[in-house]
Parts: sequence; structure tokens; C-alpha cells
Amino acid sequence: MLEVPKRGTTKAEVERRFGAPLAQQPAVGNPPISSWDYENYRVYFERDLVLHTVLKGTATPAPLN
Repeated sequence: MLEVPKRGTTKAEVERRFGAPLAQQPAVGNPPISSWDYENYRVYFERDLVLHTVLKGTATPAPLN
């Protein structure tokens, strides 16, 4: 099973555990929502915390365990 960042994890913890993202999308809206792209998934953040991780090619959030 693919391991992905869990809800509530900080950006620093995600980068430390999963490495630098391939790309970063800037924050938009209020509260600010940003995202980081990895090879197999995209991680959405609300401010500094993981909100959802979505596997590429799906519209379903990955299980948060």
C-alpha cells in the first residue's frame, strides 16, 4: 500500500518524511489552501497542515489510516 501524508501533519514533517515536492501550488482563498505535487499523489494543505492527500488519477482522498 502506498504510504501518504496523514491529515494534520505539518509541511515540515511532510518534506522531512516524503522529500521535497515536485511542484508547489500557491495558497488561494480563506483559509489559505495550497498543494504540493508528488509522483503519485497531491497533498492539500490548510495553512501549514495536511488537509487531504489525493492519489493521482483518482478523485478519492487516500485513506488517512
